[in-house]
Amino acid sequence: MKKFFIIACIMIAGGFAFAQKSLGAANRNTAVRCLKLAENCLMGNDNNGALRQAELGLSYDDSISDLIYIKAAALSRKGELKANVITVIKEAFDKDNWVGYNKTGARLLYADLLSDTGDYDISMQTLDVEPFIYSADAEFIRIKNYYRIGTEDSIEQARLKINAARRIYPNDVRFPNIFFLFEELYLSINEIFNNDTA
Repeated sequence: MKKFFIIACIMIAGGFAFAQKSLGAANRNTAVRCLKLAENCLMGNDNNGALRQAELGLSYDDSISDLIYIKAAALSRKGELKANVITVIKEAFDKDNWVGYNKTGARLLYADLLSDTGDYDISMQTLDVEPFIYSADAEFIRIKNYYRIGTEDSIEQARLKINAARRIYPNDVRFPNIFFLFEELYLSINEIFNNDTA
């Protein structure tokens, strides 16, 4: 009788463990399906749909970094406060459980948000860690950082990067636009400064 009881307990525990494992796999599969739908919504500029699908996926498996990134990207596009989006995107890197190819996109979004909130050095580090990101978006963020740092050396670095980027990406109007925006700004500041000291 005692043997039968022990065997029954082992079988029940084994069945329970198998059921838990099966449930975990099913939840993960559902979360990955939600991820695919969220990615499609984001590509189609349906930010509300992307956010809904990402949150639904996270309710099944909250460890998938890609879903957290999609949520952050959708929130950013919807105009959420940058500090709130940074909090969300940092969670994706903390979990560091990527199932797709979203890590580069997440790094770009994070670096851009850091640049916009004044963390230029961390923004640059985010782009420059291995694997180094070289793309039009990454170069644009680097240029913003260099201009915003505002030293003579950093402004020269920004100009050099713009000169290279305009050749590599000749149809990307962001590069001439940012050049004229910041150069005009610096000319105006210098003119005000020179008039005040005259």
